[in-house]
Amino acid sequence: MPLDELRTAYRLIGENYRVGDDGSVWSNHRNTRAATAVVDGWHMIVGGSDKDGYRKVIICEGGKRQYWRVNVLVLTMHL
Repeated sequence: MPLDELRTAYRLIGENYRVGDDGSVWSNHRNTRAATAVVDGWHMIVGGSDKDGYRKVIICEGGKRQYWRVNVLVLTMHL
């Protein structure tokens, strides 16, 4: 396990996502053409930027997409 992971506090969002207090957003599944597959381990979600330049990610739970600014997601999960 990398040393950075030992210092970062994570909060789970459902079963498939976690948010670090360092602003990292992780997922343990990947979309494939056939279906969503659970993978072995976590991978970081890169996301993109919204119109105001804030980093955003898409969190899919229950078949619904939710668009989140990462700064809001971190505050919501860690306060």
